[in-house]
Amino acid sequence: EHDGSVEDGGGASVSPDTVSYNTVLSVLDDSSFAAVKESQADKTKRGSSRLARHADISDVVMDVLDSMEARGVPRDAVTYYNSILACRSRSEDALAILRRSLSDSDFMQMVSSSNELDGAQLKGRAATGVVFVANAALSVAAASGDVYAASEVLSMLSAANSKLNAESIKHIIRTLGKINDCEAILAVLICLKGQSSANDILKERYSIDILSNLSEKSIPMVEEEIYSAAI
Repeated sequence: EHDGSVEDGGGASVSPDTVSYNTVLSVLDDSSFAAVKESQADKTKRGSSRLARHADISDVVMDVLDSMEARGVPRDAVTYYNSILACRSRSEDALAILRRSLSDSDFMQMVSSSNELDGAQLKGRAATGVVFVANAALSVAAASGDVYAASEVLSMLSAANSKLNAESIKHIIRTLGKINDCEAILAVLICLKGQSSANDILKERYSIDILSNLSEKSIPMVEEEIYSAAI
């Protein structure tokens, strides 16, 4: 993208919409960014694209989000989900994007409206709601075993009055598995049965509070997928 618009078949300028931006964000990552930068290094003139202007993938993503906001293009949960996964190699970037989503009043209003229409707890990868975006950040934490990042995500969810779902639990278990803390994984499973003593272990060890971040009406069953993640 150069000036934020493209031409349709008749030569008229067409501004990209949310889906267009989301598609761009979905193909961004460190490897694609590095490949483009390498190809541009062989050229005598610097390009004017976002990839050319920035030295880090997280800066590109933030620039895209800035562009969407400046042009009045709505940011949805997929926007922020894809943004976080584009920066999947660094937990701090994932946390920064999650914070941005929670401070995006237009996005949060969209989430609030969706929840009122749904009237139901979001599950799995349902592409609406704060938990969907938070799960992307938790997946980044799980990949590197960054327990601090996982704890930060839970704190942000709590502040936003949003709750964990089964997908969130699996990411937390994978994070603990990455650091080989089998006792903490067992504590998570026991937490899902409502046992506060197991929750206290996680709080003291990693500042991870499972029970406070679960809806009393929708504590996830210890289903096969959660057991598989624990194993």
